[in-house]
Amino acid sequence: MSRRVPRSSNRPEPLPDRPGAGGGRLRFCPACYEINAWEAASCSRCSAPLETPRDYDARLVWALEHPDGGTAVRAAGVLAAREKSLAIEPLGRMSQRTDDQYRAAAAVRALSAFADDPVAAAYLDAARSHPSVIVRRAAAEDAGAA
Repeated sequence: MSRRVPRSSNRPEPLPDRPGAGGGRLRFCPACYEINAWEAASCSRCSAPLETPRDYDARLVWALEHPDGGTAVRAAGVLAAREKSLAIEPLGRMSQRTDDQYRAAAAVRALSAFADDPVAAAYLDAARSHPSVIVRRAAAEDAGAA
């Protein structure tokens, strides 16, 4: 005979001084990525209006600068799969980053979907001399696939 143990919530209580502490929805500022309450009209840090792009592809481009590197890497992959040319310049700038080699390598992999575009090709060529070996390998993989 098994005995049921009542479930208890192992989640920590939200900090009372943070937005959404009462369990409300949160959103990021599109300018500085500060966390704000869903109901706020402007950012608590930079006062920017809290309106994010409505177009899906524009939101993906916006996500390339997200503070969570995993979000930026996923956005780069989705943009590559969708083959949207509006992503070439933002991905190119992301590929030149030296502070996060994983973001830069993801951007290089995404840019390979646009290898026929001269702007993307220039960013891919530049990535072959990036200071990070991870980025250079991603660029070499693109060159090997071409």
